[in-house]
Amino acid sequence: MHPIEAAWRKFRNSEHRDLLERSFRLRQSFLDSIGLERCPPEVALPLGVPWNLVAQAQAQKGGTLLGTRLGASNSMLVNTIHVWAAYREAKNIYEIEPALAECLARSPWPEQTPMQALRLPSRCPVLVIPRPEGDPSYVAAVYDLLTGEEHSGALELRISEFMKAAQWWIPICVLHLNHNRLAECLDAAAAEAERHGAPAGEAQTVWRNDLAGLTLTMLLYLGGEPDLVRIVHPGEKPLKAKIARTDPERYRDLAEPTIQSVGKAFARAIEQWEIEHRGDEGITTGRTVRPHMRRAHSHLYWTGAGRKQPRVKFLLPISVRGGALIEEPEESQVALVR
Repeated sequence: MHPIEAAWRKFRNSEHRDLLERSFRLRQSFLDSIGLERCPPEVALPLGVPWNLVAQAQAQKGGTLLGTRLGASNSMLVNTIHVWAAYREAKNIYEIEPALAECLARSPWPEQTPMQALRLPSRCPVLVIPRPEGDPSYVAAVYDLLTGEEHSGALELRISEFMKAAQWWIPICVLHLNHNRLAECLDAAAAEAERHGAPAGEAQTVWRNDLAGLTLTMLLYLGGEPDLVRIVHPGEKPLKAKIARTDPERYRDLAEPTIQSVGKAFARAIEQWEIEHRGDEGITTGRTVRPHMRRAHSHLYWTGAGRKQPRVKFLLPISVRGGALIEEPEESQVALVR
């Protein structure tokens, strides 16, 4: 079983399951209270629903009035409820190839990318991003109603990292998706956090971190490249279709996630380069050598009706050595194969 699915089932059987179920039951009441007829299809559960429930319990426990801030543990609980609610509906996991993650990690934070180019492939894509050492990072991207303007139906994007030891989803970046550029989206979210008591400049600095930047770059890659291969484990027994009809809630809880590998074609391009250049001058060890890579090579272009829809297209890597491009040889090379 995938670690994220195992963590979800552990949470499902924990003491917090009741809070998740109550949040779903009160979702429409929350929407009615803010004057929104229905929830946008991108949002599985507004964060405000579990936030209000936890804030009310916190106020009753402390004998105080309902405040505008939660304690650290309660904030993490609310964010975890929000992520699991979206994961339960989507169950899409994307395992990133190490070669692709290594290359795209060199990209700068995509500050000037148009907001419209960022399109999630599902309600809650979970990215498994390998690290040079240690376990991979598990990152989820989830839509929510825009904080401070929930009644408008506008959206914000919350990026959270899963902390395996604590079993919490911790927010690492928030973007208000009502601006033109991703940098402006982050600045607007940081300004809203400051209005709720965050120290000046802290949210903006913390949220502009390397993992959040890499996650956004990966989501842009997913939006423009069909470089996906579904992973099916041998012996996997999917739930019977009858359960989806007779008990849809249980089916959502127990259905296996769809796991896809991202960057297989990219990794094959790197391997092909290594094979073709294993006999280059200066390579005396006889071992394959990974090419020096430029930063993620991408183009922003406009498509759709009236050329109004931006898309980011990532190109295959361009290998360089000593600052000069490695050109194709004028004569074909013949390699003897045993």
